[in-house]
Amino acid sequence: VDFLTDSDYNETKSAIRKLRELSKSKDYAYIHEKLADMLESKAISIRDQKEEKKVREAAIAEWDRAIKLEPYRIKYHVEKGHLLTYIDKNQDAIKEFKAALALDFESATRFDIVPISENDVCRDLAGAYGDAGLIDLSEKEFSRVLAEEPNNYYAYTSRARIRKDH
Repeated sequence: VDFLTDSDYNETKSAIRKLRELSKSKDYAYIHEKLADMLESKAISIRDQKEEKKVREAAIAEWDRAIKLEPYRIKYHVEKGHLLTYIDKNQDAIKEFKAALALDFESATRFDIVPISENDVCRDLAGAYGDAGLIDLSEKEFSRVLAEEPNNYYAYTSRARIRKDH
């Protein structure tokens, strides 16, 4: 999902309300899947509106709803983890990244258009450790990532930022 216009956003909100009502009366798996996808779109739309803490907390609430419906979606945990780091809730972000790493990557990523690799999540976890001041754990995770992908530019730049900050 790229960016949603105000009209798209309002239509999404309306569809979400309808699906919530429908899901109360009938228990179809596809209804939950569609609802989770819509919550994902809504969370991304909210996240991309502004960088204010309040807006990001609203997006986190949407990721929570999506995770409740489909807890096996790695992307949901990772996106929520990113938002948590943006508002300096690094311990909570660490928990989300660890929750993502506990999932089965082979089966869980089949739902995502662009699958997230386990190494990507380890890199994000390393960054969250560093932002939380847990430098030894951060270095350990970055070393693990770079052992797997020695040319991972993002891991090098993230590790350099954390080293500089601490």
